[in-house]
Amino acid sequence: MTTFEYTQTFVPLPYKTVTSGVLMFKSTDETTQPDVQGYLSNPETLDVLNRHGQDGWPSQFQPGQPQPAQ
Repeated sequence: MTTFEYTQTFVPLPYKTVTSGVLMFKSTDETTQPDVQGYLSNPETLDVLNRHGQDGWPSQFQPGQPQPAQ
């Protein structure tokens, strides 16, 4: 029998926002598209991802660099 260990970490995923309207009638709405650049540029998020990378995940994450195919 093989045993597995796992870790659960909640890191909130930001979503892109869209501004519509003119002058004082402007409104900002969230879209359903995740803001990946914003997610990966957050130092706290990178700390969590790199900590998991050091614990045995296949690669460490760096903003602006493509990840290798697995």
